[in-house]
Amino acid sequence: MARIPRGAPEGIRGHAGAVPAARAGQGWRERIERAAGLRRGGDLAGAIRVLRSATRLAPGEHGPWIEYGNALAASGKHGAAEAAFGRALRLRPADPAPWYNRANLRRAAGRLRGAIADYGSALGCDPGLAGAWMGRGLARAAAGDRAGAIDDLAQAARRAPAAWEPWHHRAGIRAAEGDIAGAERDWREALRRKPRCPAVLLARGKARLAVSRWAGAESDFRAALAAEGAPAEALLGLARALAPQRDYRGARRALDRAGRIPAVRAEARRLATFLARALRLRGRRSRRNA
Repeated sequence: MARIPRGAPEGIRGHAGAVPAARAGQGWRERIERAAGLRRGGDLAGAIRVLRSATRLAPGEHGPWIEYGNALAASGKHGAAEAAFGRALRLRPADPAPWYNRANLRRAAGRLRGAIADYGSALGCDPGLAGAWMGRGLARAAAGDRAGAIDDLAQAARRAPAAWEPWHHRAGIRAAEGDIAGAERDWREALRRKPRCPAVLLARGKARLAVSRWAGAESDFRAALAAEGAPAEALLGLARALAPQRDYRGARRALDRAGRIPAVRAEARRLATFLARALRLRGRRSRRNA
């Protein structure tokens, strides 16, 4: 059976193999290894060609079909990838790997009902698969089943106690429901597992902005900006947190920095214009009251 990482985050992942060798045509294993090297070197098209040849060399082995499907999915050929995973399922329906990979593919395409069913089949093969619990939780959340999503993410957290992602995603669902206290608890657990994680800090900062917790939001955005891989969006959040605290100079500095980053430049300029108008209006009111 192909091994799947228990704490694997969402997304399509290859499942390298403890796949039993066939009596004949064992060269498919070497081809999988060669394809892995090509992918590491950035030659995805070459890897797909080698994996296609592996499926032709050993059409009755499900391992090459899984790896072929992974490579096709990575190249954006989702229909062909789903067909490859389907072939692997017909050969080895008790292996959770093709169910899990096809579920990820379907969730990414917005085919939530099929994704939820496939995650359930993967869990029927291996109830300890944390990635499938988390994937199904995310699919249920996208489908509007927030209670089911929270339950699935709790299962993922129990089965992958070192993983921060289930706590982070569950916090986001709680925040969307207005359960800020519950969201804060889950984000603390995520940060305990991955301190200074920019994604968690950014999400918590946004949630704090939404309930006017300006100082807490400022702290989160500053921490996100100090972390490796700091998201540019944190500069916008910092400006939004500083302005209500009347730190207009700090807000302008944050927006100036954001304005130099193409991904957030338009929003930074919009906020800078809004801030300038608000300050002019405030100045007029102060002069009238003087």
